[in-house]
Amino acid sequence: MTIASGGSDNLAITLPPGSPTAYALVHRFNKNAISITNQSIAQTTVSVGYFGPAAGPTHALPAAGGKVGLAQYQSLGLITMARPMMLTIECRNEASMLFALMAGAEAPKLIALNTDKNKLPKQYAGLTDYLEIQKANVYTLSKNWDGVALFIVNISIQKADQGNVCNCVISPE
Repeated sequence: MTIASGGSDNLAITLPPGSPTAYALVHRFNKNAISITNQSIAQTTVSVGYFGPAAGPTHALPAAGGKVGLAQYQSLGLITMARPMMLTIECRNEASMLFALMAGAEAPKLIALNTDKNKLPKQYAGLTDYLEIQKANVYTLSKNWDGVALFIVNISIQKADQGNVCNCVISPE
């Protein structure tokens, strides 16, 4: 497929064949309109969606944080406190899990849990510049986000019915 945005060059994306799976793309579109064209030779449908603070979260937490379970494509949002806070994402299964973490104006960070950097799923092919890989099933980050919008999305490649609900905990230190 090709993605056009504003006056920029088109992005050409080749999706891996096979069963329908999530395939993530991280790109700064600078508030431009986006046009997506399916270039497949076969008659096929491509499902497209976007995630970000402007899209609104599935779950909202107060500034002091809390705990929520995130299934595939669910998101969490809050305005952080201006003090150090601890973020923990924990998945008690063995499947590779992928999360997008967006904080204020920082570039998105993608966190892969239960993932071997030498055996990345093919759906992660275009994400290596953004990817932080954890072989374990827990990710922890302690940071002072200084009162910014924090947005986390479960963009794992497994379907929601395969038990990929992960706990996301945010709390002051």
